[in-house]
Amino acid sequence: MVGKRSMRTLALLLGAGCLLRFWHLGARSLWFDEANTLAVAQAPLAGLLGLVRSMEGAPPLHYLILHF
Repeated sequence: MVGKRSMRTLALLLGAGCLLRFWHLGARSLWFDEANTLAVAQAPLAGLLGLVRSMEGAPPLHYLILHF
């Protein structure tokens, strides 16, 4: 039989876990690939072309459109 203390501890841990899981759930965030795309698109135009050339398989027009 599970005691009241164990049930309270379980409820507290479950509540803390839910709070941590749902904290800022609707906030806008960037994934790694999106953040990388944003960083490349915000580079100066001369640097942008060099970065796109060095990236494997990256379509240059995509970054140019995002730049402007």
